[in-house]
Amino acid sequence: MLCHAWLRFRVGEEEARILAESLKPDDPEWCKSYASGEELVVEIETQKIESLINACDDYFKTIKSGMTAIDAAKV
Repeated sequence: MLCHAWLRFRVGEEEARILAESLKPDDPEWCKSYASGEELVVEIETQKIESLINACDDYFKTIKSGMTAIDAAKV
């Protein structure tokens, strides 16, 4: 089975760019992240549903932490 997920986060143009740049070094061969206007887009393709769920969960946590850091830097 091949599993796909496309995660889209509308975070603002600058935030999307910053997050995409910070995630890119960690993108494995089966996943990519990039900025598209005001959105951060994460595309994931795995062979197992469990791997897809775990990857999504990891990205959710990482993006939440990244947004916290971005927001703190704005203060």
